[in-house]
Amino acid sequence: MNINITQEVKDYLRGRGSKTIEIYTKLMTSCWSPTLEVFVRLREPKVLEQYNKYEADGITVYIFKDAIFTGDSIDIELSKEGSDFPGKELDIIGLEI
Repeated sequence: MNINITQEVKDYLRGRGSKTIEIYTKLMTSCWSPTLEVFVRLREPKVLEQYNKYEADGITVYIFKDAIFTGDSIDIELSKEGSDFPGKELDIIGLEI
């Protein structure tokens, strides 16, 4: 698996004092239909056995084992859209949602 992390993300992580990204998927239900969502945390997962571990440019990336890949690479970049959350959001490209 090829993990591509933009320089903007690397700079953001350095500013946050983090060298770890946790990426997981979760099936969210609503009154219309269930949808698969991708979530990102800047920490090590609590249950390591549920994740595959990758190293990319000095950053440890944990990806949930049940995540479905759309190809052979993952791109991690800063979101180009606004956020309601403090800090920045990261976009994960290459996972099925």
